[in-house]
Order: sequence, then structure tokens, then C-alpha cells
Amino acid sequence: MTTNFPSSIDNFTNPTTSDTLASVSHSAQHADVNDAVEAIETALLDGAPLHIDDANERVGIGTTTPDRGLHVDSPTAAVSAKFTSQHPTLGLIEVEGGASTSTAQVGVDGDDIVFRPLQAERMRIDSPLKPVQVSGRIKATGISGNSFPLELNTNTTSCRIIMKDANSTSSVVVGSETNDLIIRTNNNERMRIDSEGNLTTPTSSWFHARLSATVSSWNSNNQTLAVPYDSVVRNIGNDYSGSTGLYTVPVAGRYCFTASLYTTSGSSSLEQWWFVINGSRAETPIIGGNGNIKGGTGVIYLGAGDSVGVHFWAGGIGNINLQASSLHTFFMGGLIS
Repeated sequence: MTTNFPSSIDNFTNPTTSDTLASVSHSAQHADVNDAVEAIETALLDGAPLHIDDANERVGIGTTTPDRGLHVDSPTAAVSAKFTSQHPTLGLIEVEGGASTSTAQVGVDGDDIVFRPLQAERMRIDSPLKPVQVSGRIKATGISGNSFPLELNTNTTSCRIIMKDANSTSSVVVGSETNDLIIRTNNNERMRIDSEGNLTTPTSSWFHARLSATVSSWNSNNQTLAVPYDSVVRNIGNDYSGSTGLYTVPVAGRYCFTASLYTTSGSSSLEQWWFVINGSRAETPIIGGNGNIKGGTGVIYLGAGDSVGVHFWAGGIGNINLQASSLHTFFMGGLIS
């Protein structure tokens, strides 16, 4: 009979029209069987595309020298192997080590890529333009010569990491935006450090104010009345109000303020000055003696939303005149840390 085996082993005796099944000799039947076995062995063991390496217990497809349990080599196609499943959505490959008591699966779920150690989903890469979802921890270990074990890149002007614990109702976002480092909570920007290392959010709040004109009969006995420095020279962050003479603290921290006042109500009328914080007198350093010019500098820790002004006391004189002078009557300060 004819075969599709290589001609070098096609040693079957072809039957003639007068031959019957019983006419083949016993020895010829053995020879034909041996030829068939040799042909199968040649096709599987020595010929591509399928090769079985009995000695190393490996199978090669497209290669005669498999170096793994299953080695697929495609000389032309970009995709060397394809696995299909009849499951409605899942197509998984399962692996298990020799000493392992559990398995790990990797595959697809619809259009997503899923990773399932212990048959529980731990990572999912959604279809395009969706985030990677990880259940568990991510550990990145650098290699010699590489100090960046984890690198995140986007094709937009911002790259962000979103963090949210089980008890949170909103997320914390940390990332970069046009070379700036940003931190957001509750969808609001709370901190920004620019590419030069400057803290720009919260704003580096600072103000400088003077009197626009002389104020007559100002009541210095009202110990919580703030001097109305109404002419605003600088107001970075817009935290100072010229109409009230009060500075509103934008963020908790240490603040430094300098204040000075010139009065024409007597050469020794001004005796003390102090901060007025949230409508109350606060501890304030008092330096120097009495005079018609008084001033000082103080550093104080304040909470967000606190209001700060300054009061000058004229030793019980009562009403005094506040002289407008850019050199002697001013109030300035802001956040230092």
C-alpha cells in the first residue's frame, strides 16, 4: 500500500488486484507493522513541526531542540501559540510548580487580562484606557544599576496615583502635573511643589499694608480693636483685608508679623502693642520704652481660619491720632513654615 511517510521508510509491499487479505505472509505482516511504527516515530521524534524529546521529556512545536517542557517556535508569525476556550468569557492557562500545593492562572476575561493566584483574582488590566486593578500588594525590586524599580508614565501632562482605604469616602491623589508635585484630597488641591522646589500651594501667603490717611480719635482703650491698615501694598494669597485690618490664616503653621505705628498724640503716648487673634488679646513680645512710635515683631503658631490684627495701647489716654507714614505705620507678615 502507498503511504504519506518519507520514501526512505515506505517499504510496504503494494498489493496487486489478485491479492487477498489472507495472501500476505506472516513475516510480511510483521514487516509492514514495523515499517508503520518507524514511520510514526520518524514523524513525531525527528521531524518538524512536532518533536518529542524522550530523553528530556520535552515537546517541541516548530523546533527539534525544545529547551522547555513545551517549546513553541514560530519562524514567521509574531504570535507563536494560541489557546482558546469554549467558556463564555474566560480563557485561562493554569500552572503549578512541582512542590506547590496551589495553582496560578493567567488569561483573559472578556477583553481584560486577569491574574489569579490561588484561583482568586489579584490583578486585572482592563481594556484600553482603563486603569490596572490590583487586589493585594505590589512589590517592585530594583536591579543592579537601576535605581528606579517602578516607573509610571502617561501620554498626558499629568500622572497620578490614587489612594483610598476601606474606610474612606474620598480618595487621596498624589502625582505630577507639568513638572510639579501635587497632592489632592477630596478632589481639591492641597499642596503643590513646583519644579524649582518652591511650595506654591498652599500659597506662600504674605501681605503688607499701611494707612492711606491719618485716622483721628482712634480708641486705644478698646483692647481688641485692630488698627485699620487699609492701604494694601502686597497681598499674596488675598488673605489680608484692608477693610478690617485683619489677616485670615490660610493653613495651620508658624507665622511671622511685624507692626509699627506712629501717633501725633504725645511723645510718650504708645506703651504696648499686641496681637488680636480671633477677637481676643494674645501674648505678644513688648520691646523698648514708651514713645510716639512703637512697633515689634512676633512669631506665633496659628490654625487655619484664625484672624490676626494688631492693637496699640496708649496707656489709658484713650483716643489717639494714627499718623499715615510709609516708614513708621505699617503691618506685614505671613506664613514662614
